[in-house]
Amino acid sequence: MVKTYTEADFAQDELDRYRLAEQRRLDEERQSREDRRREFDEQIKLEERTATSWPEALGKQATLFRREAAQWITDGDPDNLFGPGAQACDRALEIWKEIAAGKQAAIDELKAQIAAIQDSIRVETADRLEAESKIEGWRYVATALRTEDMNRWLYW
Repeated sequence: MVKTYTEADFAQDELDRYRLAEQRRLDEERQSREDRRREFDEQIKLEERTATSWPEALGKQATLFRREAAQWITDGDPDNLFGPGAQACDRALEIWKEIAAGKQAAIDELKAQIAAIQDSIRVETADRLEAESKIEGWRYVATALRTEDMNRWLYW
């Protein structure tokens, strides 16, 4: 015997398809949110474990040590690394700041010397560029090298 579909059957099928499509859409949105959250968490973890200087590394390591120490009862444990490690990082940062302050004048002098060398490279580049061609565009670039702020120059 062959079943015949009524309008109600067709309507129910249509409703079931819409419900299934909506459920898939909701599942995809949920998965997308979870993926974004996981990527964000991974980025945070990466940032926690990368540094561009030793002071930054010491500060981040102190935070990581404290987090680990908070998870374990370590009182009286002579092999405990985390609590004392955090304290050592904090102290190393204090020492670093003291020593760096004492050497700041030398650092400033070296930075000034580097800036002067970089300026001479810029001016010598402009001189050579202008010497190689008298075309207007070349002279324009050479003049910009000598006189313009590079970021302002890019906004023409």
